[in-house]
This record gives sequence, structure tokens and C-alpha cells, in this order.
Amino acid sequence: AGYCNTMDYVITIPPHVGKALRSQRKTLHLSQKQAAEKSGLLQKTVSLIERDPERASVESLFKLINALDLSLTLTQKRERGIQLQSSEKKGVNNREIW
Repeated sequence: AGYCNTMDYVITIPPHVGKALRSQRKTLHLSQKQAAEKSGLLQKTVSLIERDPERASVESLFKLINALDLSLTLTQKRERGIQLQSSEKKGVNNREIW
């Protein structure tokens, strides 16, 4: 098996979304135009998402997330300094939402 370099981004405010997507795009060595082509968006939409993600549609955001080989995972915030994965919490299973 090959080495897999993964990066997790903790996003708590909208500007973090744009910064995380831009960072991932650059990690993949893609220009905004290339990311736009891969996602089916316009280059100006990719630029908008990176600069001001609050103005982008949820649909456009997900197109770019998928094009950058990312997924969106929601986790409960830390409680008293301990991060628990949902599978570790009693009675809660990990679920993928389709």
C-alpha cells in the first residue's frame, strides 16, 4: 500500500471554509481555473468561495469540495477538553448521510 497524506481542517467560522479549500486546491497543484473545470463551476465562483464562502451556494460549495477530493464530516465540539468520536459515544453509530 502507498503512503496517503491526509489533512483534516477544523472549520468553526465561514472564512475557514475558503481558506481550507484554497489550501487543498494548492496541495493538489490546481489553479482556480483547473478546480473550476473539475467541479463544473466557473473560475470566478471558485474565487468567490475561497474569498467569501458565505456568498456561495451550498450546491457550489459541495461541487468544489468533491472536486478537491474532500468530504464534509460534522463532529460534536469538544467537551471538557476531550474529543470523542461519535462511534465512541454510547449508543451512537457513525453514519454517512447521502
